Amino acid sequence: MKLEVDLDMVVPDSSKTLREGALAPWNPISSNYYPQMLEQAMTEFGIDMDKPFE
Repeated sequence: MKLEVDLDMVVPDSSKTLREGALAPWNPISSNYYPQMLEQAMTEFGIDMDKPFE
């Protein structure tokens, strides 16, 4: 068995930033848990959450 991810389904609009909700599986989200976890990880790795995903 081989699992694959369709990036076009995960990030349907790559012109959006992570902060704007580029990751479709987390939009809309009722909890702040995942966005906060994402922001901490991006800060740790020096990735700008305000740059377009593309």
